[in-house]
Amino acid sequence: MGSKELPPLVIKCWVDRKKKSKPVQQWIAELDDQSLNQIDKLLHLLRLERRRLSMPYSRHLGEGLCELRDPRHSGPGYRLYYCWQGDVVVILLAAGDKSSQESDIELARRRMRDREK
Repeated sequence: MGSKELPPLVIKCWVDRKKKSKPVQQWIAELDDQSLNQIDKLLHLLRLERRRLSMPYSRHLGEGLCELRDPRHSGPGYRLYYCWQGDVVVILLAAGDKSSQESDIELARRRMRDREK
């Protein structure tokens, strides 16, 4: 018996319809090469493990919101906040580092609620 291959995971960025922008995409574009490489590794892990990804890389924050985390003890401790849309689409809602974690989580929750309207 062959294993059933899953369709590719699609990762989308939340869109600010008023400003016609993608803030998470802009945040990622402003990272230096080393930081961008770390974010790429985290997103690759998410693509591979999907909903199975857990600590120290991902944690559930409740109500469908998840946090993709940089587990390194050095550096800024990047976080990407996301939610699932079905089983094959992830929406990146907000991003930041450990220093802005509380406000980033609140922003991600607001964006997730706005998306559902």
